Amino acid sequence: MSDKQQPDTTDVKHVYLADPIPYGEKKLDHFTLQRPRGGALRGIQIQSIGLQDFDELCKLVPRISSPAITIGNLCDMDAADILQVSHKVLSFFEMRAS
Repeated sequence: MSDKQQPDTTDVKHVYLADPIPYGEKKLDHFTLQRPRGGALRGIQIQSIGLQDFDELCKLVPRISSPAITIGNLCDMDAADILQVSHKVLSFFEMRAS
Protein backbone atom coordinates (compact mmCIF):
# COMPACT_ATOMS: atom_id res chain seq x y z
CA MET A 1 0.00 0.00 0.00
CA SER A 2 1.32 3.41 -0.91
CA ASP A 3 0.72 6.92 0.38
CA LYS A 4 -0.97 7.79 -2.94
CA GLN A 5 -3.93 5.46 -2.48
CA GLN A 6 -7.34 6.99 -3.01
CA PRO A 7 -10.15 6.48 -0.49
CA ASP A 8 -13.18 4.44 -1.51
CA THR A 9 -16.61 6.06 -1.90
CA THR A 10 -20.06 4.53 -2.17
CA ASP A 11 -19.82 4.67 -5.98
CA VAL A 12 -16.11 4.01 -6.61
CA LYS A 13 -13.84 1.39 -5.06
CA HIS A 14 -10.07 1.35 -5.56
CA VAL A 15 -8.35 -2.02 -5.80
CA TYR A 16 -4.62 -2.13 -5.00
CA LEU A 17 -3.09 -5.44 -5.97
CA ALA A 18 -0.53 -7.08 -3.69
CA ASP A 19 0.76 -8.99 -6.72
CA PRO A 20 0.61 -6.83 -9.89
CA ILE A 21 -0.66 -8.51 -13.05
CA PRO A 22 0.55 -8.21 -16.65
CA TYR A 23 -1.46 -5.58 -18.51
CA GLY A 24 -0.30 -4.94 -22.04
CA GLU A 25 3.39 -4.01 -21.93
CA LYS A 26 3.38 -3.12 -18.22
CA LYS A 27 2.30 -4.43 -14.84
CA LEU A 28 -1.01 -3.26 -13.38
CA ASP A 29 -0.96 -2.65 -9.63
CA HIS A 30 -4.30 -0.91 -9.18
CA PHE A 31 -7.66 -0.23 -10.84
CA THR A 32 -11.07 1.12 -9.93
CA LEU A 33 -14.53 -0.39 -9.79
CA GLN A 34 -17.68 1.66 -10.45
CA ARG A 35 -20.99 0.92 -8.73
CA PRO A 36 -22.88 -1.33 -11.17
CA ARG A 37 -26.14 -0.04 -12.59
CA GLY A 38 -28.91 -2.14 -14.07
CA GLY A 39 -27.30 -2.50 -17.48
CA ALA A 40 -24.08 -3.91 -16.01
CA LEU A 41 -26.11 -6.51 -14.12
CA ARG A 42 -27.79 -8.00 -17.21
CA GLY A 43 -27.33 -11.77 -17.17
CA ILE A 44 -25.67 -11.71 -13.75
CA GLN A 45 -26.92 -14.01 -11.01
CA ILE A 46 -26.80 -11.52 -8.13
CA GLN A 47 -27.13 -14.24 -5.51
CA SER A 48 -23.98 -15.84 -6.99
CA ILE A 49 -22.11 -12.57 -6.55
CA GLY A 50 -23.18 -12.74 -2.90
CA LEU A 51 -21.67 -16.22 -2.73
CA GLN A 52 -18.44 -14.85 -4.28
CA ASP A 53 -18.79 -17.09 -7.34
CA PHE A 54 -15.71 -16.53 -9.52
CA ASP A 55 -17.53 -17.13 -12.81
CA GLU A 56 -20.12 -14.44 -12.02
CA LEU A 57 -17.34 -12.08 -10.90
CA CYS A 58 -15.68 -12.68 -14.29
CA LYS A 59 -18.87 -11.48 -16.01
CA LEU A 60 -19.33 -8.35 -13.88
CA VAL A 61 -15.81 -6.99 -13.29
CA PRO A 62 -15.01 -6.27 -16.97
CA ARG A 63 -18.20 -4.17 -17.14
CA ILE A 64 -17.43 -2.00 -14.10
CA SER A 65 -13.61 -1.73 -14.01
CA SER A 66 -11.26 0.98 -15.22
CA PRO A 67 -8.98 0.23 -16.88
CA ALA A 68 -10.99 -2.70 -18.17
CA ILE A 69 -10.05 -5.89 -16.35
CA THR A 70 -10.59 -8.94 -18.54
CA ILE A 71 -11.38 -12.50 -17.59
CA GLY A 72 -7.76 -13.31 -18.44
CA ASN A 73 -6.57 -10.60 -16.05
CA LEU A 74 -8.74 -12.03 -13.29
CA CYS A 75 -7.34 -15.50 -13.96
CA ASP A 76 -3.80 -14.09 -13.60
CA MET A 77 -4.56 -12.56 -10.18
CA ASP A 78 -3.34 -13.94 -6.90
CA ALA A 79 -6.10 -15.56 -4.85
CA ALA A 80 -5.85 -12.88 -2.13
CA ASP A 81 -6.27 -10.15 -4.76
CA ILE A 82 -9.32 -11.92 -6.23
CA LEU A 83 -10.84 -12.06 -2.76
CA GLN A 84 -10.21 -8.33 -2.34
CA VAL A 85 -11.95 -7.64 -5.67
CA SER A 86 -14.87 -9.80 -4.60
CA HIS A 87 -15.21 -7.95 -1.29
CA LYS A 88 -15.15 -4.58 -3.06
CA VAL A 89 -17.84 -5.74 -5.51
CA LEU A 90 -19.98 -7.07 -2.65
CA SER A 91 -19.76 -3.73 -0.88
CA PHE A 92 -21.74 -2.15 -3.74
CA PHE A 93 -24.71 -4.34 -2.78
CA GLU A 94 -24.88 -3.19 0.84
CA MET A 95 -27.85 -1.04 1.78
CA ARG A 96 -27.07 2.67 1.79
CA ALA A 97 -28.02 4.82 4.75
CA SER A 98 -31.06 6.99 3.99
